[in-house]
Amino acid sequence: MTQCKATTDHTITPSGPIQCVLEDGHPSVLPDSHNFGGLGPYSKQRVLSVNRLSWDETWLALAHGIAKRSLCSRDQVGAVIVSQDNTPLMASYNGPPSGFLHNDQPCTEWCSRARIGNQTLSPVYDDCPALHAEANAISRSSHLHRKGGTIYVTSDVCFNCAKVIANSGITRIVVDRRQPREYRNSARSYEFLTISCGLIVSLVTEHELPADYWETAQ
Repeated sequence: MTQCKATTDHTITPSGPIQCVLEDGHPSVLPDSHNFGGLGPYSKQRVLSVNRLSWDETWLALAHGIAKRSLCSRDQVGAVIVSQDNTPLMASYNGPPSGFLHNDQPCTEWCSRARIGNQTLSPVYDDCPALHAEANAISRSSHLHRKGGTIYVTSDVCFNCAKVIANSGITRIVVDRRQPREYRNSARSYEFLTISCGLIVSLVTEHELPADYWETAQ
């Protein structure tokens, strides 16, 4: 059953029986055919709303979805920028610039960095022709609209992207760190963003997401 709570906001009608708690605190099971449109025996003050993902969880899930378009064999990364009022502005992923000939092949076919396998990786990325998801999203969005907004990233931020973010007008960064990429020296990036530039960095770990979040993001 879906757990619900009484609210005066929006009406949401999930399928299947619904376990509800009304304003008086007593539980009630509504049948599948219950007509929320007519509200039946319930007044407008007793409209029901299903528990849902937070905005941070929602935008991270979207970032994970767009990341699947990346051709990177090591780390498919997605980034989503939203405005101060949670309006989505841009979603992008890591990949080569426009006009680069890749023929939809994985990066092992056209990137020297991808061919070195698990050897020591440079945090500078001067051996990779691709743009990172953060840089792609920022370059394709409006400074006017993203000013004061948030960027959601599915992997650790490198120092080059940290500088771009700091200069973008964005004021908060949310990073999914369930699989840390230490070779990016991201600790330096986060220190730079927070201490040097005054931005807010939220690092999300496994324990800070719902148990079923990974399935939701797929």
